[in-house]
Parts: sequence; C-alpha cells; structure tokens
Amino acid sequence: MNRETLKKSEIIRNKKTIESLLKSKNVTLINDMKFFVEKSDEIKYGKVFFSVSKKKIKKAVDRNKIKRRIKEAYRKNKYILSNNIYRIGIIYNSSKMLEYSEINRTMERFMQQKNIE
Repeated sequence: MNRETLKKSEIIRNKKTIESLLKSKNVTLINDMKFFVEKSDEIKYGKVFFSVSKKKIKKAVDRNKIKRRIKEAYRKNKYILSNNIYRIGIIYNSSKMLEYSEINRTMERFMQQKNIE
C-alpha cells in the first residue's frame, strides 16, 4: 500500500537551498503556479517548499488556506515522481483563490510532465 504522507523532513526550510532553487533555470508555469525544479543526487527523497505571495493574497488566513491546498495536492500526487528525486519549489502567483480541484489538476499535470522527462 502506498502511504501518502508529507513528512517534516521533506519540506525545504534552508534559506540557501531555497535561493539556489529559485535561481535554477528549470521553471515551469502552469495555471498561475510556478514550479522551480532541480534534480538532485545528494538527497534520498524528494524535497519541496511552498510559497504564496503576500502582495497578491493579503490575508494570512487565505494564504495559509492556499498553502494547505497545495500541500495536500502535492502529498496526493508525489507518488508519480517516485522514481525520480527532485527539489521542487512551488510558488502561487494568482490574486484569486483557486479551489482544491483546480490546484490538484495543476499538480497532476506538473507531476506527469516531470515524470516523462
């Protein structure tokens, strides 16, 4: 059985790692979400960070809600990338609140696209 979890150790919190990821040339834009991707051999499993713009989404409650939706969509779909180890940065660039179903569809498209490469 495939466990769909997102452990604390899978989330990138190191500022230098985030900055290097944001400087990477491999950027994908799908439905107002930017995905920064870096293939990595030095880590054992995929790592990810999530960000929602404070300029576009003013209320912290709404930013946190969007982050929860993105985390859930990532958690549900990360099995697609199980063979590959990536560092992924996900930045939400929209000023409107997307429903979970739209975020999930976007995440599926991204994961399938990365799995093919």
